[in-house]
Amino acid sequence: MKAFLLFLLLFLASVAPTINAQTDPYPIFTSPYVFPNPASAGEEVDLVLLWNGCGGWEDPPTVQRSGSEVTVSLLYNSFCAVPTVSAEFFFSLGTFRGGDYEVIYQSQNVFGGWEPNAPEHIFFVVTPPASIPALSPLVLVLLALSTLVCGLARLTFCSSGLPMSVCAKISTSAAAAA
Repeated sequence: MKAFLLFLLLFLASVAPTINAQTDPYPIFTSPYVFPNPASAGEEVDLVLLWNGCGGWEDPPTVQRSGSEVTVSLLYNSFCAVPTVSAEFFFSLGTFRGGDYEVIYQSQNVFGGWEPNAPEHIFFVVTPPASIPALSPLVLVLLALSTLVCGLARLTFCSSGLPMSVCAKISTSAAAAA
């Protein structure tokens, strides 16, 4: 029994200095992804993280944007032997203009002096708004003039003595063609 305790003590002593130099093997948030992806310009974009049911965090993650790069940092407290029910958490990243973006998610367990976990890189696309072609003022004037000329021609044509049944047929066939 004494030999076992001595072995256990030596084993723990040899492992103890390396524990603080490692990253948390069971981070409370995993499997990050961006929702929606692709997103539309001006639409709210979220970072979705799967929570393993252990631990908690006091402050929401910090979000820093620089150009097309978004850095998300989360500090959490966790000491968990058996994870419980998992759930998805949505953290807002904000709205974006059209383009390609990269989220760098960095987390760290501050309980026990763990090193920061390896950063995870998530890429997403924001589609720009669809452009609606505008008509130039000249085209609008020409369209208005052509409508006026066609209307006057019809009035002149139907008031020139043609029977109303012919004008009605012209109107019906023109409406059916449109």
